Amino acid sequence: MVIEARELADGTITSGRLEGWRFPAINTGDHIEIVLDAPSGLGTWAAAWLEPRNQHITDVLAQTQMINWETDYTYDGEADAEFYGHMSNRVEGTVWTRENMDAPTEGYADVADMSTTPHVYGIDLFDDGVVVSVDGEAVVTYPKPENATAANWAYVPENTYNFVANLAVGGDGGRKIVRSAGDDWRLNIQRITFKPDVNTTMAASGIIGVQEAIPETIRG
Repeated sequence: MVIEARELADGTITSGRLEGWRFPAINTGDHIEIVLDAPSGLGTWAAAWLEPRNQHITDVLAQTQMINWETDYTYDGEADAEFYGHMSNRVEGTVWTRENMDAPTEGYADVADMSTTPHVYGIDLFDDGVVVSVDGEAVVTYPKPENATAANWAYVPENTYNFVANLAVGGDGGRKIVRSAGDDWRLNIQRITFKPDVNTTMAASGIIGVQEAIPETIRG
């Protein structure tokens, strides 16, 4: 499957999105992996990520406070593998909660050929943490806090998630568009695999690096 952005004759640039409402709901204990090669070119912005499906935490908060549904959905958690044209050959992993909305937990990994060769990107929801990985190595980890609350730990059995893949060009994420020969505005998805109830703890997962500190994201 290919998600492609195109520049039309009038200068309008299209974007594309795969929304997983017809996929099984993803929950604690589940693993999803996406085999893809990323787009290339300054201005591109693509992601494979988990979006809250049932808004368990946000629905409760909405009973007592105003909710901005366009942004506050991350109160229920979000985990991303992101690909930016201005960070060529680097994947960024991001994990969100209500407490860290202004500064989400981020990490990165260099993947030298990610726009020309498919790699396996995984998102795992464990009982004790969340991991975004590439080829079996952690990009970012978010351990469950010892004092877990709805504000800092959204990944509870009551919450379910959709898988989403999307590609856009420009905007806040893509930044300035600079066209060059060889740019490829396509997100090429080779395979999506959902494995329910396979995860217990991060330490038992076999993912390399889940106990290591992840450096701060470097934005080019």
